[in-house]
Amino acid sequence: MKKKLASILVGLILVFPALGEEKTPAVKSVNLGNVKIGFVNLRRAIEESERGKQILSSLQKEIDQAQAKLDQGKKEIEALEKEYKENKDKWDEATRQSKLAEIQIKKSQLGKQAYDYQTYYQKRQNEQLQPVINDLVQLIEEIGKKEKYAVIFDSSGVGLILYADPTLDLTDKIIKQYNLKK
Repeated sequence: MKKKLASILVGLILVFPALGEEKTPAVKSVNLGNVKIGFVNLRRAIEESERGKQILSSLQKEIDQAQAKLDQGKKEIEALEKEYKENKDKWDEATRQSKLAEIQIKKSQLGKQAYDYQTYYQKRQNEQLQPVINDLVQLIEEIGKKEKYAVIFDSSGVGLILYADPTLDLTDKIIKQYNLKK
C-alpha cells in the first residue's frame, strides 16, 4: 500500500509540476480542539533533500545533453527550410517535392525523438526518485505517529493525505450507514 501511494505521488508530482508552485488554497478555519494536522511540501522535500538534489542534478545533465541533440536537429531543419525558401523557384517540381518531403520527415523524426526523450527521462526520474519518496513517506508516517498528528497532507498542490491516524477512518461507518438506507 505504501509503495502504491508513493508511486501515485511520484506520478502526480512529476506530471503536474506547476502544482508544486506555492499556492495558498482557500481554507475555512475550523476549531478541531486538540487534533493536530500537518502539511509537508513533498515536492520541495524531494528537490531540497541531498539525495533528491543528487538525482535531479544527474538527470538534468543527461537531459541537457539530449536537449543539445534536439537543438542540433532543429538547426538542421531550419537550414533545410532556408535552403528551400532560397532555391524553390530554381528547382523543378520533383526537387521541390523531394525537399519538402525531406523537411517533413526530419520534423517528424525530431518530434518523435523529443517525445521519446521526454518519456525516457520521465520514467528514469520516477524510478530514481521512488526510493527517496518511499523514505520520505515512511519518515512522515513515523513523525505522524510519534508526534500524534491526526492527518498530514501534501501541500505541494496535489493535496494527498500522506499520513492519517487510522482511528479517524470513517469508511466502515459510512458503509454500514449506507447499507442501512437500502
